Amino acid sequence: MKIVEQTSKEFLLEIGVEEIPAWMIPPALADLRRLLTAGLDELGFANERFAPFEMYAT
Repeated sequence: MKIVEQTSKEFLLEIGVEEIPAWMIPPALADLRRLLTAGLDELGFANERFAPFEMYAT
């Protein structure tokens, strides 16, 4: 039987845009979260073994 050590890795995705109106930020974050969650789930990466992700915008 092979024993695999579980490790945690951080991943940072930074998306830069210029001159986007502030009112567009919240819906864009919501869309990104929804699409990212769906994509990870489809690939089998969205389950209890993986920590939830955090999103920030300025």
